[in-house]
Amino acid sequence: MIFKRVVILIFIVFSIFIFGAVYFIFKGSMKMDLQHIHVISLSAEVDNEILSTRVLIDDFIIENDSTILNQIPIKLDTITAHLEKLSIIFISDFKKIDNNDLKDFSDEYKIIISKLSALKYYISKNNLSNEFSESGLLTVYKDFIVRYHHFGQYLQKYLYENTNIYRREFFALLVIVFLFMILAGYLIIHLINQLIIADRKEIQKTIEIEGRERQRIAADLHDGFGAYLSSIIMHIQILENDYGENLVLRKKIENLNQLSRQALQSIEEVINNLNPTLLSRIGLVKTLEKTISKINLLDKTQFLIDSLNLHLNLFPSIEIMLYRICLELINNALKHSHAKNAKFTFYNIRKKVHLIYEDNGIGFENEESTYKNNKTGLYNLAKRVESVGGNYLITSEPDKGVHVKIILDLN
Repeated sequence: MIFKRVVILIFIVFSIFIFGAVYFIFKGSMKMDLQHIHVISLSAEVDNEILSTRVLIDDFIIENDSTILNQIPIKLDTITAHLEKLSIIFISDFKKIDNNDLKDFSDEYKIIISKLSALKYYISKNNLSNEFSESGLLTVYKDFIVRYHHFGQYLQKYLYENTNIYRREFFALLVIVFLFMILAGYLIIHLINQLIIADRKEIQKTIEIEGRERQRIAADLHDGFGAYLSSIIMHIQILENDYGENLVLRKKIENLNQLSRQALQSIEEVINNLNPTLLSRIGLVKTLEKTISKINLLDKTQFLIDSLNLHLNLFPSIEIMLYRICLELINNALKHSHAKNAKFTFYNIRKKVHLIYEDNGIGFENEESTYKNNKTGLYNLAKRVESVGGNYLITSEPDKGVHVKIILDLN
């Protein structure tokens, strides 16, 4: 539950971060585009006003009409206002780029404003004195135009530098997003690994508790029912000695003795299944051979073991686990598969133990949910294998039996 909440929290934080980054990029791009459009629009308006001023000057020279000359200062005031707006934008952005650019621009802006002022002054002065020189007017106007073209270079530089700033910010944001994705991925993988480890520990603890309970139940059966049955058999033997001459009673006592011994043998088998002490004495394969030799006498499923290619001394815990897994498969085959034949194959490749089980029973639909519902006995098998980090593959088809492959890495 905690794992799910943490993963959901990481996903929410990551989604908010990505959304914020996309929003920032989109907003920054829109802001830059709008500002560029505004700058270009102001520049175009300045160009239009300068062109209109040139047309008015040409009309004045051709027609020598002073009323035309009075319109030029209005155009020059409009140009000054537009240049002031451009200056405000450039100064605010050049502060982000380079102080030298800001200083150069400020100097250039002062020069071009002075040239505009000089042009306005020349027009107003000569208009009042009626001593107007056309060549002088063109000279002053040309001087202003030269400085304006030089000023226009700052427009190109502004657009270029402003775009570069945006690109750098965009690239930095992409790097941050990439690093955040790596961090989020690492955290999720780490949490998944912790969940797997916790799950395995829980399963191992469950198996340990199960083992201790089996040992306790086996000890109780041995010390309780086993002791009582042994005592009953001893008393039956005494009765056989005391009443041996009575043939009818002797026959009944022998039957009672036989039933008691069978009960004691059944209790021993149950005790051995609960706590297989044979494993520590004769090993996994021989213990299984003894187990299935008794099962094969039932004339149901005939089991076979092939262990010729198993060349490892297994740890006791692994032997017990494999033994439990084999008992689950045997029990599943007897209860559900209706198989005539089943086979266990053990072998190892280096320090990896392989167990293959296959039978010719009725099989089932090959879906994981089929054996994850704790109804076929394969659920316990899967949990046991997962508890030690092993791998398993269960395949089956209707009327084509069951195939189980288990790999345990002893490293």
